Amino acid sequence: TLMRSSAASDVYKRQVNQETPFIKEHDKAAGYPDFATPTEVGDALVKAGFDIVTQATEHAFDRESDGITDSVEFWKKSYPKIVDLGIHGEADEARYQVIKKKNFKVAVMNYSSMVSENHSIPEEESYMVDTYSEKNIKEDLAKAEKEADVSIVYLHGGKSDAEDTDEKLQEKIDFLAEQGADVVICSHPHILKKYGKLTRPDGKEMLVYYSCLLYTSDA
Repeated sequence: TLMRSSAASDVYKRQVNQETPFIKEHDKAAGYPDFATPTEVGDALVKAGFDIVTQATEHAFDRESDGITDSVEFWKKSYPKIVDLGIHGEADEARYQVIKKKNFKVAVMNYSSMVSENHSIPEEESYMVDTYSEKNIKEDLAKAEKEADVSIVYLHGGKSDAEDTDEKLQEKIDFLAEQGADVVICSHPHILKKYGKLTRPDGKEMLVYYSCLLYTSDA
């Protein structure tokens, strides 16, 4: 999924949703149903100019903990300046990051409302993927509000190829509004959908992108 987000004229970041985990060994690369993507794709994303990579997705755990570890290590070792969201190598890592530019601060976070039915995440490894949790989201946005001027939530959810917004996704978006999110950018439906503004309970507006286009290559 390709999305460019601009929170202010002085803070411009390019964000991409990397839906599948990276794998080091080329002979283990695979497509549906259990995806594994060569790390060269990560190199290409950086060369294309992306600054933020979200990886909490339906397929994040397709290669289980090995896929998470390979993905996290790739970004940390190869591109430490990239803002990598949604997956973690350590249990004590924060679920959000704050991007600072001049005197402006933007908190960014990424959650997936689903995990592939072929895999379940063991409790002891639940920290590896930021799945949708009202408890965690409430906690994260409350902290982010104290640290940043704007909070952006990248939410992986919704029904594939459905033009209308399903009730469950709307409920999650409404909850994010209640917690004070400023921008919500959704992925997963595989099609371009509407965007608009919702009025939060505090009277302020929240910008919502309900789904973005896919950014793929057959090369």
